[in-house]
Amino acid sequence: MDILVIGCGVSGLSCGIRLLEAGFSVQIWARDLPPHTTSNVAAAVWYPYKAYPEHLVVGWSATSYADFVQLAQAPESGVTQRVGIEIFPWAAEDPWWRAAVPSFRHAKASELPDGYRDGYVFVGKRADLPFAPEGTGHWWQMPQGGLDEGEDPEAAALRELEEETGVTSASILGRTRQWYRYDLPQGLVGTAWHGRYRGQTQLWFAARFEGEDSEIDLEPKPGHEREFDAWRWALHRELADLVVPFKRPVYEGVIREFEHFVLGT
Repeated sequence: MDILVIGCGVSGLSCGIRLLEAGFSVQIWARDLPPHTTSNVAAAVWYPYKAYPEHLVVGWSATSYADFVQLAQAPESGVTQRVGIEIFPWAAEDPWWRAAVPSFRHAKASELPDGYRDGYVFVGKRADLPFAPEGTGHWWQMPQGGLDEGEDPEAAALRELEEETGVTSASILGRTRQWYRYDLPQGLVGTAWHGRYRGQTQLWFAARFEGEDSEIDLEPKPGHEREFDAWRWALHRELADLVVPFKRPVYEGVIREFEHFVLGT
């Protein structure tokens, strides 16, 4: 097959080279040749923007992204990786190309300029241990923990956050107006928590994470069991769908109370 590529900037040359590598016969037609092209002096940014069809572009983008990550390891390639933030004055949905970028997350509130909003909430995937109180399954949940006798609830929330996630760079924004309760499903009553409890009553706190992601450490502290085996940032409105089903009414109530922190209203 003979292939004609129009233009010999970054896109034209890249396509031509890859097609040649794939065994095709390629010609490149262009008005100007390097170093007299715009691409020769202009920077290029990887971004799957206004490219279609989306279901194919996601795969192409994931492949090119992985290649650029490898190229960035070679100084002579001219490819570098930089952290950037695209900001919106509204609560933005996940972009359709999210699957192409493994490190994708929404910006923390502390990273957003005044007048911009949207936020993600930390969730961890519960360590799926034998005889787990919630039953086995690939469930996520927000950090939580017990209140020691005589302990201040706010201090307990920060203590549990550190014990379960390693996070100490956090400040409390507020607490729920009410205590929330959930009951265990009938099949777990008598077996979860050694049969001592039928459910939990919880007071929830909203906290602002003010550190770097590298601070998060899921390794259990001395004398504690592992709580999570994975973590990620998640949209507040998807939290209820991530947790074990019998906890969803609690999460829905907590989300309603804390949504104004996320949206800045």
